[in-house]
Amino acid sequence: QLDEARSYLELALTQLEDPELIAHLGEVLWVSNERERALALWDSGLIDFPDSQPMIETRARFMP
Repeated sequence: QLDEARSYLELALTQLEDPELIAHLGEVLWVSNERERALALWDSGLIDFPDSQPMIETRARFMP
């Protein structure tokens, strides 16, 4: 149900820019083989939220 999760996360991000939403959407994109988009999203999220543990941990989990 990755497409459904992606839709909900993208919609949520239009309403609230939140690092956990960004981290989760990146996960969905990554497992959907949209890895460049996931990396770009995480990198952008880390610029906006550099101290966000969910962002840092999620990116590290996928990009050690």
